[in-house]
Amino acid sequence: AACLTFEELERWLAVAITKYYHLRPHEGIDGEIPLHRYEQGLQSLTAANKIIPVPRDPRTFLIDFLPVVRRSLQRDGITIDHITYYSNALRPWIQLRNQPTPLLIRRDPRDLSRVFVLDAENNVYLEVPYRVLSRPAITLWEHKLARKRLREQRRTAIDEVSLFAAIDEMREIERKAEMLTRTARRNRT
Repeated sequence: AACLTFEELERWLAVAITKYYHLRPHEGIDGEIPLHRYEQGLQSLTAANKIIPVPRDPRTFLIDFLPVVRRSLQRDGITIDHITYYSNALRPWIQLRNQPTPLLIRRDPRDLSRVFVLDAENNVYLEVPYRVLSRPAITLWEHKLARKRLREQRRTAIDEVSLFAAIDEMREIERKAEMLTRTARRNRT
């Protein structure tokens, strides 16, 4: 069985939706093809001199769909799953430290190198990177695998340093396996 990368899975899903699902008749819409229904809707909007609403800020629109976590602000920033995030933009909040409720934070599972903290007062998101900026971008899935690997190695305390060391080790194993696979393919040819 082949193992897909996340990028390959995203591409596969896009093809499955756009070139398969939307081009097949659906019983729920009386046997019509979803793409035809969409085109009919566009024609109706055009006839009424209307357009499809477009988000004012595409970045905020995307962020609004990311998964939410809630965390309290600490002196050194925000810690989520053993990773600490910090930005100078948080300094005024840290100095005040009067947040009675945890902050609303959104993070992209495909890239944990930054989180988006809602500034409820101004209704904008602050982008907050890792506290240690030299750390590589990782996915949530890599993060979970690294935590699992550390638990299996019976490490008592999982911290940020051991977590990223495990991810580096796993990436090195992948690189070596990829090279071996390429070499094996070349040798077979």
